[in-house]
Amino acid sequence: MKSVHRTYVFAAALSLAGVPALPIVALVAVPPAHAAEEEPPPELEALREEGIVFHDAAVEGDEDAAETAVEALERYLKRFSKDGEARAYLGSAYAMMGRDASSVANKVRYANRGLRHLDRALEAAPRAFAVRLIRANVNSGLPEMFDRADAALEDMLALDEIYRAEPSPGLAGMMVEIYEALQSRAPGAGPWAERLERARTLSEGG
Repeated sequence: MKSVHRTYVFAAALSLAGVPALPIVALVAVPPAHAAEEEPPPELEALREEGIVFHDAAVEGDEDAAETAVEALERYLKRFSKDGEARAYLGSAYAMMGRDASSVANKVRYANRGLRHLDRALEAAPRAFAVRLIRANVNSGLPEMFDRADAALEDMLALDEIYRAEPSPGLAGMMVEIYEALQSRAPGAGPWAERLERARTLSEGG
């Protein structure tokens, strides 16, 4: 199956309290790896790509794009339900629909729907860097009422483990900000300063 050559991550803050959360990682490119039940025909691969393109537009602030992304990815996942990466995109697209919703009820409803998809994505692909990164950012961007801080930390610790098993310059650039976050969120859980410097050096080609 062809891979989409980017995964954009963000914090889909709902701003229920009027203060949006900051993302752990800015908009960055991630080499993805997804798997489905079988090789999709070109029209369904195009549908997957369409969903991701509109997802990315929603990340950039297009309030209509998240709903279009959801529609495309829902259609794709009806056939390829085990594609964890596509489901992670769907979960984050729902979270952005919550971010952009006008009523608190819809903010909560879409956010919860997104979280369910993100958790299912993790079940399908627990070792996928892109899935963990998207989930970590969405979890970190949600208000405290959703009680996702522990899940966000779990994702960041998993990202550290996945990255150290196979480090690369592309992933190192994203791990710089993950390690910066871990220094404050879990200061005693690892030698974050040392790993931060190693990741920064690798990302810069050193």
